[in-house]
Amino acid sequence: MMMNSRHSFLTLLLLTCLSALMACSEKASEKPLSGPDLFIQTCATPGHPNADCQSRDAIEKAFGFKLMDEIDARYQKMKKTAGEIAAGKLTDEDYKACLANGNCAEVPMLDDKLGDKTPRAKEISHAFWELAEGKYLSLAICKQMPLCSIALENGVLVAKKNKVVAAKEKQP
Repeated sequence: MMMNSRHSFLTLLLLTCLSALMACSEKASEKPLSGPDLFIQTCATPGHPNADCQSRDAIEKAFGFKLMDEIDARYQKMKKTAGEIAAGKLTDEDYKACLANGNCAEVPMLDDKLGDKTPRAKEISHAFWELAEGKYLSLAICKQMPLCSIALENGVLVAKKNKVVAAKEKQP
């Protein structure tokens, strides 16, 4: 009887130690954020001005990427994905697989739970069709892209007649 209780205790102790070790291993294997992801995390806080977030030059120096190039690359990938969905070339399953392998970008799409009559649903639908059929990065699309919307909020981008463009850089 004493052996079973001791065996159970040792098993429990071993499992606890293994769980803790696995948790530490998972955290150690996570890559630290860099580039656009670090920009999003750092610059997303409204009302918390950060000089590194307020010009294209500062963003390139602080985060190591060219903002306009990155936004354009993401926009082009989203546009291609939306076009394929609109043309019926991507089913739900194809889209999920395409996202998983990195060949597609997430695009604004309606959620069945949202319904199609709410203001949010109309905004999402509008952004999707502007991606699928539009010719430029619009305000509706920019608001669906964290990188773009954060740059817009920080004054690095501006909307002119519904088209999102780079703000003029202030000369030092």
